[in-house]
Amino acid sequence: MKLYQRDYCKEPTESEIKEYEQILEQEKVGMGIGRKNLYFKYPEAVRHYKSLFPNNHIELFDWKKSGKMNELTEEFADIVHNHNSKERDILNFINHKPAQYIIGSLLTYKNFGHHETYIFPEFSIGNGTYCADYLIVGKNSGGYEFVFVELEAPNKRTRNRNVSL
Repeated sequence: MKLYQRDYCKEPTESEIKEYEQILEQEKVGMGIGRKNLYFKYPEAVRHYKSLFPNNHIELFDWKKSGKMNELTEEFADIVHNHNSKERDILNFINHKPAQYIIGSLLTYKNFGHHETYIFPEFSIGNGTYCADYLIVGKNSGGYEFVFVELEAPNKRTRNRNVSL
């Protein structure tokens, strides 16, 4: 499953590299000591290409800039509130629309992946014995952290039997 139409493993275009180099010049401060961080202005292709996993790299601000989040979120809400929706309906929506931000947004309230964040759909674990719907990998100052995401049908029980705590 691909997150993007474009293959970010291929080098950015000449115009994207030129734009990137201009931004690098703007980052220089004073007499060469220190620099302004204008990372968010880098062309999207450059940010992806420079990352560890270019085709799985995500940044929520890219989706915010696209302007489609509200529309897609409303479509997603319709699926979640439909009593006949199944897990596969949710997965198909997220995977076939540009809506991976829904999975990435799980990290909004956590101190997770503020250096880098990657999403891997349908991640196989244990030689294919188990498959998580998504693996989210985030890098913080302390290193890489991993979150396995398993979705369930939105209007069904989330566990098989009654467990008292």
